[in-house]
Amino acid sequence: MSMVICPSCTNEVPASAPRCKQCGTARPAISSNGIAPAADDAIPDGVRGWSWGAFLITWIWAIGNRTWIGLLALVPYLGIGVAIWMGCKGREMAWKNGTWDSVEHFNQVQRSWSQWGFGVIGLLCLWGVINGYQSSRSPVFSESTVKHIVAPGHQQAVKAPVAPAQPVVAQL
Repeated sequence: MSMVICPSCTNEVPASAPRCKQCGTARPAISSNGIAPAADDAIPDGVRGWSWGAFLITWIWAIGNRTWIGLLALVPYLGIGVAIWMGCKGREMAWKNGTWDSVEHFNQVQRSWSQWGFGVIGLLCLWGVINGYQSSRSPVFSESTVKHIVAPGHQQAVKAPVAPAQPVVAQL
């Protein structure tokens, strides 16, 4: 791994890190010909790509990666669009917003987010299957309710249970 010197604090910083880990100063990216590349080119190879963590647990991932635009996933009807967009562009935004030791460190953290995302979605699916199974086993109608159901087209009267009559006691 090649190292460069931070212009602010003179500490060694990995060449692939966008900021100095000590002082947080953004390291200017300069190519071999001495010309600063465009902002889109400042993202190193290995950062771009789909982010499962940003897609599956969008608002939690957004807080953890300081990518506040991802909180729009909490808005009804807008959330699925934001989740898809964060899946596409989330890794790039996280790279720009965070302080990473290297591309390898960044990929390790994002892999961890993906594993948490799949774990959370897996648990939610398991919970849904268990609840669906339990609700399918419980009767919707009790036996007494079923006895009083009248088929359409029949004129059968259904009697409601009547409480026994209580004697009226006159009070003087």
